[in-house]
Amino acid sequence: MGAGSSATMREIQRAEHDSTANTQLKKVGTYGWDVDGLQWVRLATNADGELKVNLEVSDIEIGAVEIKDGATDNRATVNTDGELRVGFEASDMEGGGKISVGTTAVEATFTGSTKSIIITADDSNTGTLYVGESNVTNAGANAITFLPAGSSITIEYEDSSNAVYVVATAASQNFWKGALIS
Repeated sequence: MGAGSSATMREIQRAEHDSTANTQLKKVGTYGWDVDGLQWVRLATNADGELKVNLEVSDIEIGAVEIKDGATDNRATVNTDGELRVGFEASDMEGGGKISVGTTAVEATFTGSTKSIIITADDSNTGTLYVGESNVTNAGANAITFLPAGSSITIEYEDSSNAVYVVATAASQNFWKGALIS
């Protein structure tokens, strides 16, 4: 289409696009959805028509990776909740039975070197238990977690120099303790 033609701009662009004479003149609009602005936006391309991309990564997915202890065949696993678990060998278990606790923190002691500790709030408790270090309070200050009646926590814990304590919001509460021992 030459000068003086009454063709519309759209017709001229279409003719340039359809022409096989000069591929440099072809103009193709590529659009993508802006999820933040909730609108279609034109995507930037270079002279060769290649899409320009700024990659912002928040998560990286890696498949088929094995994490294993170099000295043994102990391997890390992912449980059904998506939690990474690293296995360890325990040579024994130690149960502590039912322990009475009130508004003053009680140390959960064990005779062996622990690998994993479990604390369970008794089903008949009327108050809440708090678990933490020696400075945990019956108001929950310095607690790592709280346990309503019937609930429990398992802590992978190998630091016998820093004991675990339990305290209650009310007098005459109970908890059960146990551990896997190395």
